[in-house]
Amino acid sequence: MIDDLHNLVSARNFRPFTIAMSGGEVFEVPSREHILLARTLAVVKDDKGSIHHLPFLHIARVSTRDSDVADFVDPTSAPPA
Repeated sequence: MIDDLHNLVSARNFRPFTIAMSGGEVFEVPSREHILLARTLAVVKDDKGSIHHLPFLHIARVSTRDSDVADFVDPTSAPPA
């Protein structure tokens, strides 16, 4: 997941994407200037100027307009039966 975020942010041709959190919140990332990746979290600035700290552990999904890039998989959960 973290590698996917780094790839999206650093891509030569940036594509807007969405980050969905485990609690249901959704954050749009319309440009590279709206996100900063730190060691343990992403910092996203929305169009209203609000800053949101998104811990990587709580990111459930990252998706572009085309498709999902990655789904969070809880390493402590049992595999599906």
